[in-house]
Amino acid sequence: MSTTALPKYITDKLQALRDARAAHDKNYQALTDVVTGIARCHQQKKDTEVQSQEAESQWRTLFRKLRGEMTPELQAQHHSR
Repeated sequence: MSTTALPKYITDKLQALRDARAAHDKNYQALTDVVTGIARCHQQKKDTEVQSQEAESQWRTLFRKLRGEMTPELQAQHHSR
């Protein structure tokens, strides 16, 4: 069985295809990293908002329990928010 080499214009086109595929893969990975980063930021924002709401609720509950008296502990919690 004999093998014949592909014409130069075909090998050039195949190399161009390989180069384009490699560039696409690199761009796709960069885009995936950006999307992952955005999703992580959204999750961190949600977590922070939940923690803030919980702290607010706890502070208000303690404030009501003390009938509006501002203790040093309450003041510290209020200033740390």
